[in-house]
Amino acid sequence: MLDLADKEGLRLLAALVADLRKIAPDVDLLLVGAAARDVLLSYAHGIALARATHDVDLAFAIANWSGFEALWGRLVESGLFKEWDRIPHGLRHHSGVRLDLIPFGGVERPDGTIAWPPEYAEVMEVFGYAEAQASAIEVRLPDNQILPVVALPMLALLKVLAWADRHLREPRKDAADLFAILRNYLDTGEDERLYSEAAHLLDDPAFDYRVAGAWLTGYDARVLIERHSHRSEHIVDRLTSVLVRESDIDGPLSLVSEASGIDAEYARRLLAAFLSGFSGKKMP
Repeated sequence: MLDLADKEGLRLLAALVADLRKIAPDVDLLLVGAAARDVLLSYAHGIALARATHDVDLAFAIANWSGFEALWGRLVESGLFKEWDRIPHGLRHHSGVRLDLIPFGGVERPDGTIAWPPEYAEVMEVFGYAEAQASAIEVRLPDNQILPVVALPMLALLKVLAWADRHLREPRKDAADLFAILRNYLDTGEDERLYSEAAHLLDDPAFDYRVAGAWLTGYDARVLIERHSHRSEHIVDRLTSVLVRESDIDGPLSLVSEASGIDAEYARRLLAAFLSGFSGKKMP
């Protein structure tokens, strides 16, 4: 349990979660997206981020679309949430916080995406969300609200897959979150593991603290996938194919090009280290 009950900046999130639980106590929520990044980097460890968010992405497993529609109706009918017309799955809490509800599980298609009814024209990647829920960290928010939050290594994995799915229509957002995690992972209480679990990184003449953190992020993501997934081989193949292509010095380097504020070659090294850790290699 990560106790952040004293963080006043999380009080609005706690109020939103309390209202959701009051209306739908049977739904198991999972905080994902940039809000999860803020909770685990900024609030938990005081890491300053260039881009904070006031939007909340909450994922949850559901059996079918009729169940999602029933939940949506209960939330709107309560008067505590209003439809947000910019996206078909968006709501606005009475506090003003924007909420994006993301279903997975029974509504997933074989390729790990969902297609939003009624037109089924808008498609969204949710591959890996079940594993993120299974490996989540429980966080205590103000007013004793407990909320599962996607672990940082799994969030990095989801960000790579989301970037591959939507970077042409929504550039930079996923890349910014991914590189924030890779650059800061050791500063989330993981630095001692350099000596206990990753001493080979310290022996590298080209040792770099943040690159080592990217390696450990990948290593931990692979451990979580192997531990919590029945489709680990498929997830490993999907992630690896993106990272191999995007970390290749002679490749397209499209993901690296979206890493604003970071030298392009250094961003490529971070990606390559993440891939090495995920693949079980010592270093690129």
